[in-house]
Amino acid sequence: MSLRKMMSRKSLMAITLSIALTLELSGFTAPFVSGTLKVAKAADNTSTAYSWNNTIPVKTPAAGAKNNGKVVLFDNAHDNAAGQADWVIDGGFSDFADALVNQGYTVKEYRGVDKNNDGAIRFYDDRSLPADQEGTSADKNEAIITYDAIKDADVFVTAEANRPFRKSEYEALKKFVDSGKGVYFIADHYNGDRNLNTWDSTEVYDGYNRCDNANYNMNGVYGDLRNTKDASKGWLSENFGLRFRFNAGDSNPLNSGQTGPTDIRPTTETEGLTDGVVGQKILMAAGSTIAITDPNKAKGIVYFNETDDLKPWASGVENSHGGSSIYFGGHKEGAFVAISKPSKGRAAFIGDSSPLEDKTPKYKNATNGNAKTTYDGWNELGNAAKLSVNIVNWLADSTQDYVGFGSTTHPSDVYGATYTPMADVEKSDPDNGNPWSAPANGFDPWNTDTWKPGSYGAPYLTTPTTPTDPTQSTFKLSLYPSYVYANEPFALNIGGNGSGVSVGMYLTGGTQVGQVYDKASNSWSTPGYTTLTGSVPLTVTAKITNTGSDNVLNIRLKNGKNNVDTKTATTLTSGYGYIEGTVDGTPGSLVAAVSNGTVIGTAQSDDSNHVKLAVKSGSGITLSLYDTAGNKKADLPNSYTVTDGQTTPIIKVIPKSSNANLSSLNIQTPDLKDIATAPIFSADALSYNSQVDYSVSSAIVTPVVADSKASVTVNGASLDSGTATIPNLTIGDNPVNILVTAEDGTTKTYTLNIKRDVCHPSNIIISNTNLQLKQGETTTLTATVNPDEAANKSITWSSSNTAIATVDQDGKVTAVSAGEANIIATTVDGSLTASCAMKVIPKSSNANLNSLSLQTNDSKNIAISPAFSTDTLAYSASVDYSVSSVVVTPVIADSTAKVSVNGSALLSENATIPNLTVGNNTITILVTAEDGTSKTYTVNVKRDVCHPTKVELNTSSVQLKKKDSFTLVATVTPVEAANKAVKWSSSNTSVATVDQNGKVTAVGKGTATIKVTTVDGNYSAACEVKVSSKPITLKDIVDAIFDFLRDLLCP
Repeated sequence: MSLRKMMSRKSLMAITLSIALTLELSGFTAPFVSGTLKVAKAADNTSTAYSWNNTIPVKTPAAGAKNNGKVVLFDNAHDNAAGQADWVIDGGFSDFADALVNQGYTVKEYRGVDKNNDGAIRFYDDRSLPADQEGTSADKNEAIITYDAIKDADVFVTAEANRPFRKSEYEALKKFVDSGKGVYFIADHYNGDRNLNTWDSTEVYDGYNRCDNANYNMNGVYGDLRNTKDASKGWLSENFGLRFRFNAGDSNPLNSGQTGPTDIRPTTETEGLTDGVVGQKILMAAGSTIAITDPNKAKGIVYFNETDDLKPWASGVENSHGGSSIYFGGHKEGAFVAISKPSKGRAAFIGDSSPLEDKTPKYKNATNGNAKTTYDGWNELGNAAKLSVNIVNWLADSTQDYVGFGSTTHPSDVYGATYTPMADVEKSDPDNGNPWSAPANGFDPWNTDTWKPGSYGAPYLTTPTTPTDPTQSTFKLSLYPSYVYANEPFALNIGGNGSGVSVGMYLTGGTQVGQVYDKASNSWSTPGYTTLTGSVPLTVTAKITNTGSDNVLNIRLKNGKNNVDTKTATTLTSGYGYIEGTVDGTPGSLVAAVSNGTVIGTAQSDDSNHVKLAVKSGSGITLSLYDTAGNKKADLPNSYTVTDGQTTPIIKVIPKSSNANLSSLNIQTPDLKDIATAPIFSADALSYNSQVDYSVSSAIVTPVVADSKASVTVNGASLDSGTATIPNLTIGDNPVNILVTAEDGTTKTYTLNIKRDVCHPSNIIISNTNLQLKQGETTTLTATVNPDEAANKSITWSSSNTAIATVDQDGKVTAVSAGEANIIATTVDGSLTASCAMKVIPKSSNANLNSLSLQTNDSKNIAISPAFSTDTLAYSASVDYSVSSVVVTPVIADSTAKVSVNGSALLSENATIPNLTVGNNTITILVTAEDGTSKTYTVNVKRDVCHPTKVELNTSSVQLKKKDSFTLVATVTPVEAANKAVKWSSSNTSVATVDQNGKVTAVGKGTATIKVTTVDGNYSAACEVKVSSKPITLKDIVDAIFDFLRDLLCP
């Protein structure tokens, strides 16, 4: 996502709600409630207290139902209902919670700790709180997790936490696990930053943000939460041996071609958690995976196979930066579901909330006030319902107190530590600390006063109608009579939430005729609107003073000056009588008289439970009893006939039957074929088993009560038509609880386990039924086992003739020798077969060339000798020194042959031989036939030496005096010339001589030409030498005399 970081805006706020309701359960005191339920308040100290009284939800097993005495808490202290998320037990996780209640758990929402006992859990920005002030009066944030607040629970579920944990919160969760309890971490895709505050659940649970800028070194109670850049670091990895990857993928079996993770490990590897899950579909709809960093502590139990269709989520961060939000795929991407045993406690992890959510969101989106839409993943194909119930049962099982994995009974992850558990791309934030999208419409994720009405933690349930009326309550007429009689009292039940409701009754034209009874003063109000005392829901007694001319009465509720609900009733002055007597109930209960589904009279019972109802005359009238909150408690027995002006007594209730037996119990397939039970039914036998084929996906259960007054529920649902359909039978055990409740409340529970067989293969299809390979070639065949639901799709591969072709157990076929064979795929379950007819043809042995040519780089042909012939293997060619490279073009006679030139494979039509040396250059051309036969052709390219092209002297003329000398320097070009030798000569040695080193000596007066000539090529250059007389000095005379004497005396 792009709502990422901006730590400077972070502020933790408590969001809890209050109503006067004490929450206590046997053996479990709820410190997270502090005795009363809470009301969410704004973070500002001076703001008006919130008036949205949202009750903290608690779900308990019904009376007489299975109750294991264990408690599961669902975290809502870290914005777990942010954005489109609604992971609360009476919203988007209600089906999850109900399934746990059916298992016998008490399920509660956790919102925080009421530190100051003001009746409200409030959220304060604590990022700047020094660590040494935690727990002091300076520490005001109440939306936190403490060990004392959760220690009495058995399991703590945290789904998509969108605010970071304090260091002490991490410590509390670890202590909770180490004490033998369990935590279920439900994350989502990276950048699932639903509240636009730069934190998503992968980061919160890992213990560090993906961004590494200084804003995330928060210090104080949070510490350094910057990217560790090390998979082994961070709270989750260090304590539980794994981490959530910062990836985002899609693989939803409801989408065409997508598989979901199909590598669901067997129960022997998963501590039994995949019981009833192996072979089923599980969806990932934009989720993350889990990297195992320490296989001694953690292991994956659900993986993606390499062939699974795991796609990068279209909105993944990396996708918009030229990368991919799926890093490796298959097992290397990490587990989708994992578990950890760091101590005697337990932890479980899943990378997506989609397979756990349902489509009943409770709250509105805090950013824009829109209604949320959640996905019905709990009930769709690909749900993790069975798996999650298994997980919670394991987390709650304190007997599972072994530590770590790696033993025979508790094996470690079959894949070991995850490949590259932190990819390089995960070590930085592609969005560099920027959010998914900038908060709009005045929304600030750290200030609940800006959250839109109806969202969790917002100040109002609905938009305020006037700026002077901050109290926002919802009122409705939940129960009222359709007929009202002049001066005859009747009862109204007002539902909703809040206080300050006003009730009035008026005739057509507006005349107020309604009065409300005040029990405290034993008086009636004057006609008009009466503001009631107390909070709704409540029941009041009213009457009217006039019936009007058109017999229409309007009953209206107001919230302040605003009309919130109006109903109409018919007024009568005659045609009615009374039903009077005593009922079982509590004083103030509401009794309704009903005829053909219409409420024709209501009244409240007095302190002695006596009640008198004015009722429209008629027969077949029944009575129903409601408590003061409007909850129906019972339909009273018997029916009544009312005569004008007469009183009909309430019939005395006879003793109720205690018979909770069944007289029969039948199970049938949807096409009404009987399914046997073992043992055969007997009223006193309470436990039964039945078995059905895989083709039976649902069963019809018909429990028949021995007493017609008894009622039956099947798996918690009332039995209205005499039968109950058990849908979506899973593979393996499907427990059915049949609760019979006698008329007096006595209960008996019959249990039926319907065991559905696995799906067996019906056929096998091989990917290729005819195959031709050359000797030595390989290919891989695949086999598809149908139907897709088959539990065991394992196959074995075999060859009818291994001398012709072999096949391994992955379907890899190898052609051995020429001939024919059949490759056969056989299902392990059922021995169904499919075959491929295999023909092996021999490989070619032709290693000849058709032609061989040489060219210069400018495409001039170079003659080779002798002329090319297929059977001639050695050739020669000559090139000038100017040719430094040649292009060789060998043309093979057989297209299956391969050619290499000087040891390098020929990948195009020709090869360039660069950097020819002077002299011989051997080109080796190896032709290898398809069967390995080879032939070597050679071409010796002789490159000529470089010859001189010019010689120059350092001067073209020189003047000398007799006996002087001068050395000429000759330069031969080019510099690469091989033979730079030169010869020197003089045109007149009596004037000047020259030696072979270019030294010129002046001999006598005159002019001479000194010439230099190259030995190779006879290139020459000349210098003119002029010699003049030299003046005779004393030295010359002495030298001459000396020379004379030497010649005379030493002939």
